[in-house]
Amino acid sequence: MDEFGFNHLKGKDQRSLLPSHSQCLTMRMSGMIRQLLGNIWRRTKQLGLYVLLGFAIMVSLLFSLALWQSPQRSLDSKTTNSQQEVVSMHSYAEVYDFSGLVVNESSSAMAIIDFRPSTDNLVSKVSAYKVKASKQKTLSASDYLAALSADQTVVMQFPDQVAGKVVQRILGDQYDLPSKATINYIQLNAQSQTVTFYSDANHHYYRYPVQNKQLQLPNLLSKKHVVAVKWSEADQQVKLLYEEAINLQKYRYLVTNTDLQSFANVLFTESKQVNTTQDDNNNLVYADGENKRLTINQTSKTGVFDVFNSKKKLPNVSGVMEDGYDMLGNIQQTSDSINYFASENNGDTLIYRLDVNGLPIFNLDKLGLVKFQMISAGHQQVDFSGTTLQVPLPVNDDDTVTLPSTADAETWASQVGINPDKIEDLRIGYYWQTDTGDTVTLQPEWFYKYDGEWQSLGTNPATRTGGS
Repeated sequence: MDEFGFNHLKGKDQRSLLPSHSQCLTMRMSGMIRQLLGNIWRRTKQLGLYVLLGFAIMVSLLFSLALWQSPQRSLDSKTTNSQQEVVSMHSYAEVYDFSGLVVNESSSAMAIIDFRPSTDNLVSKVSAYKVKASKQKTLSASDYLAALSADQTVVMQFPDQVAGKVVQRILGDQYDLPSKATINYIQLNAQSQTVTFYSDANHHYYRYPVQNKQLQLPNLLSKKHVVAVKWSEADQQVKLLYEEAINLQKYRYLVTNTDLQSFANVLFTESKQVNTTQDDNNNLVYADGENKRLTINQTSKTGVFDVFNSKKKLPNVSGVMEDGYDMLGNIQQTSDSINYFASENNGDTLIYRLDVNGLPIFNLDKLGLVKFQMISAGHQQVDFSGTTLQVPLPVNDDDTVTLPSTADAETWASQVGINPDKIEDLRIGYYWQTDTGDTVTLQPEWFYKYDGEWQSLGTNPATRTGGS
């Protein structure tokens, strides 16, 4: 025993405590086997997870495919579509845009043909002005015309009356126009530092003094395509007469035709059930049995959408214009070139048209036209088409048409058998001339309104086939 109390073994006794060679080999093999089995188990476990994951993915795909092919899917997708449409809907300023810009100079007036960039710039400036309370005044017909055509002023013209509250949405709350007011013109006067809103309905104006001399007018006649015009008044209507011929560019566009059946996905977003039938005229009719009906004429590519509610009182002019704006979004009429064109039936009917450079487009089949009506207090109706302008095509700069002055256009009307006294309105615009199934040429032309319908006057030989 040593000093620590352990016995020391020697020789054979000592060697008996050490593992033999065979025992070492067995232990080594046993360890390798355990390691191999562990690896196999881990790999089997991983493979099992992959199999389970793959199975779960396959089930998910099959479930998604089933939902996609389900008839209910098209209805479920309507909310997403309508939300996207709200995002892409244009502002009030873009829909209720101006149709003309006139510079009044000493005893003369000039209309700017390509006016949209200038009016957009002026709107941004006027919206930023700080103004004092308005001064309201009712004028005689002659005084109204004299004020509107005052020297050293600029006048922005709406295509027809626009509700005062809609104008306020465009320019700002500082212009607190009366709720029942309708506006036809906005005049800027740098000398008097005033912004004046004119209403043809009652020869009323609303004049706002601008604070801190902010109002400065750019040189709008510099390098602009302009034509001499004259302010006139007849039958309680103010008219702008072109005193010389007008040279206008032709345009060509690709058109797109939307399948009108797809509109049901958006228009019946909140409907629980939608039934589809065919009426006696072979029109496709969607109805939810509650308050909505969509009638589609697949031949003319037009649709009529009716909405019924429990309202007992017709909205005022502002309410109708706001409802019309909302309806444009509902029926996906959000083209960059769709604009307000006219107000009819004491403001209960609104017309929106495609336009190019601020001039309206007329089509014999009413393509590119939206008609919104208050049929009654509880019934709104909108007529629309699924055809719109898509992509402008190249044209030559010299591919133009010269239209006659207003006086010469009226003379032409008499020569072709149209009684000038029965012409309700006369405007310059573009005639939609179909070239192929997917391209159109927009031909400059005079258009006249007769018995409520717009027709081509035919001063451009290329348009002597119809109108509206």
